[in-house]
Amino acid sequence: MATLVERNADSAAPLGSAFKLYVLAAVPDEITAGGLSWEETLELTSMNRSLPSGMLQAKPDGTKITVLQAARQMIGISDNTATDLLIARVGRERVERAVANLGHSDPAAMTPFLTTREIFQLSYGAGEGSAASRELQKLSLAWAGAAVDERRGILQRVDELPLALSEQGFVDRVGEPQEPPWTRGLEWFATPADIAAAHRGLAERAERQPELTQIFLSNPGLGASPGLDRTVWPSIAYKGGGNLGVLTGAWRAERSDGSAVNVVLMLSGDTSETAREIQFASGELSGLSQAILELLGEKPTG
Repeated sequence: MATLVERNADSAAPLGSAFKLYVLAAVPDEITAGGLSWEETLELTSMNRSLPSGMLQAKPDGTKITVLQAARQMIGISDNTATDLLIARVGRERVERAVANLGHSDPAAMTPFLTTREIFQLSYGAGEGSAASRELQKLSLAWAGAAVDERRGILQRVDELPLALSEQGFVDRVGEPQEPPWTRGLEWFATPADIAAAHRGLAERAERQPELTQIFLSNPGLGASPGLDRTVWPSIAYKGGGNLGVLTGAWRAERSDGSAVNVVLMLSGDTSETAREIQFASGELSGLSQAILELLGEKPTG
């Protein structure tokens, strides 16, 4: 695929929930390997419950959901608990292999692969006054300078601790002026080129696993925009992401003739001030992507 426009396409940046593209890829990989099916049932417990976004975190322990339903919720409403259930089922190492198989330029930057609960515990769980919070603070401080094996040990301990934040406590903590956690390595990282490659890899997998196409339809992204000609762009796959100081939008739009365009836009800020500015830029990001697709709508990419 020809590159039309790029800026810092090979510069790694924090992803927010766009990392879920890699989790999604790991699911059909595991299915192809014979270790999983779309109909298999996953069960929610207090130890795999995460925090918003999503809806599954509000369900009672014992709630069951199929792999296909979890994947739809992960992409459709960016459900963090559904995401973590999928990571737990396929295994962290399977997701790490998917990162490499999708052509990530530096898989080590995503190793070990974090769950959303782990990110939230290490980023915002300290300072709540409990013994678990005090331990999380120590683990969080150790994260940035830890080697891969040491980080795996940190995550093993984090996974043994109860969730230190309520939903409201989480909202309050994120709203406090602070340096974004990604500056301490608490995020998922990739380049715009990596994310474009991930979308291409998922499109290839969708030829063998049509469920992936159904999953992306659960989040129309720009497909719901009245200003976009759907006769030109009948299929749009989208995953965005945000965290404190992080905003990402990644689209793969296919024309009616089967050709495709990837649009990846990533913003990050490393101070509390720039993080707050980025927080309100999602509309501009979507508007820019729509303008790009409208401009390209009648032009072949080669």
